[in-house]
Amino acid sequence: MPISALMVAIIAFLLYLFLSSLNPLFGSVLLLMFFAWAFPNLDEKLAGFYLFLLLISLILGIIMQKYRVTEGKSPSMFGIQFQGFTLIAINLFLGGGLIYFAAILQGRSETAILGVPTLAISGTIATALNPATSGMLGIVENKFLFTIYDFFKYNMPQIVGVIPFINILAPFFILVIPIIIAVLFFALLHLNAYALAAGALFFAGIMMFIWILGYETVGSLMADVFHYWWNSLIRLGTTLRIVGSNGSGLEVL
Repeated sequence: MPISALMVAIIAFLLYLFLSSLNPLFGSVLLLMFFAWAFPNLDEKLAGFYLFLLLISLILGIIMQKYRVTEGKSPSMFGIQFQGFTLIAINLFLGGGLIYFAAILQGRSETAILGVPTLAISGTIATALNPATSGMLGIVENKFLFTIYDFFKYNMPQIVGVIPFINILAPFFILVIPIIIAVLFFALLHLNAYALAAGALFFAGIMMFIWILGYETVGSLMADVFHYWWNSLIRLGTTLRIVGSNGSGLEVL
């Protein structure tokens, strides 16, 4: 495993955490910088995929802020609110556990359950930046998923209100439909962009559903931790393999 690439990935992630803790906009600027680096080095299909994600996230984010349909999250679990280092530690722990869970799913799937971008770049500096860039693109995907989810979550009451005969089921639709729409929409885009097997939709859907659950409890950092390091580890040439006859255990080769 290239030490230089691993150090760059660690430093880039810590920088993203620091900037995002100061202001989410600062973290987004860092994502844009990595995207600008990655864009000309992606194939046409993937470049269009990530450009679409960024534009939709930006447009919907501006619309929701303009009409004030978003509100600050106060991460909590079982009525307990988390802040500062405690919140970061919880997200790091949950994100790491999710990587282990995803490795189990991957070990039981014949195809990739999540696509990981490959950059057509070479050279010492480019090679060192590749894993971190792939990880940052994973965070871009997360922002799109959560933006779509928030958009439908905050607009579903109005949508349900104009549909007759479903008043009794309105609470169910308001709670469940935004999750279903966001997960299916993003999973289909992801599968199309990476030409994954249709069977991977089930596994990808599970992961995205877990991300949304985490988003509603402890914020988006859990999903960012997972997606960044899942992509980065794969690009570092690290193979996650499930060992043991019972499918338990994780070996990093």
